[in-house]
Amino acid sequence: MKKEDLKDVTFIFPVRIDSKERLNNLFAIHTYLSKHFITNFIICEAASKPTPSLKQLDRYCFVKDEHKVFYYTFYLNQMIKMSNTPIVGIWDVDVLAPTNQICEAVNAIREKNFSMTWPYDGICCNIAKEDSNVFIENINIEFLMKNESSHIRMFGKHSVGGAFFVNKEDYKRIGLENEHIFGWGPEDIERFKRATILEIPIFRVKGYLYHLYHPLNNNFGYSDHERQMKNMKELLRICRFSKEELKKEIESWHWIR
Repeated sequence: MKKEDLKDVTFIFPVRIDSKERLNNLFAIHTYLSKHFITNFIICEAASKPTPSLKQLDRYCFVKDEHKVFYYTFYLNQMIKMSNTPIVGIWDVDVLAPTNQICEAVNAIREKNFSMTWPYDGICCNIAKEDSNVFIENINIEFLMKNESSHIRMFGKHSVGGAFFVNKEDYKRIGLENEHIFGWGPEDIERFKRATILEIPIFRVKGYLYHLYHPLNNNFGYSDHERQMKNMKELLRICRFSKEELKKEIESWHWIR
C-alpha cells in the first residue's frame, strides 16, 4: 500500500494516560496514521511519571507534571513551537478521520491558502466500547464507516474539536491556543470563534470524525464547577471582542511574545 506524502505535516499529541483505553487509543491512532502517511509526530506526556511503553513512539517526550488537571492548551502551544513543519495537525489521541479527508484538509492549506482546516464537517461519531475494540484490533476505519448509523453523534452537527490542521505561522498570528482556558472545556469553541472574528480563511471537509471510547475523568472541563465557570467566562469574553479589539487582546498574550 502506497503511503501519502505528509512530510510537511507534524501531528502533535499532548497526552496524559489516565486509563488503559486512552493508552490503547493512542497506539491505535498512531499506528493508523503511520500506516497511511509518511509524516511526523510529537507525543508529549505530562504526568507524575512516564508510561514506559510510550518511549517507543516517534519523538516522545515526558514532562513531570503532578497537577491533577491536564493543562491542555499550554502543552499544545509548547508542541506547536517544537514542530519543524509548516503545517501542524492538532490531534486528540482518541480520534481518527478517513485518509482522503485528511489529505483534502492538508491540501486546502498547501494549495488554497487556508489557515485552518478540519478533516470533517462537524459530525463526530462517538464509538461504543465494543466497536472501538474492534478498530484497535484491526486498524481498519472501514468497519467504523460501514456502521455509521449505529454511532451516537457528539454535539449534534456542530463539533469543532478533536482534530484540525493549521498553517503554523498563521496560527501564531492569531494567538495559538488560549492558555487562559485551563483543563478540558470550551477551548475548541473558543478557538473556532476567535478564528471567525479575525476572519482568517477556514475550511471544512465533508465527512465524519470518529471518537474512540474511553472513560471520563477529572480533566473533563465540566467535572469541576468553578473551573467550568472560569473557562466559560473566558469564552464569552473572547466572543464579545470586535476584530480590532481581539487583535489588540492577542498582542498582550505572553505565550506568543
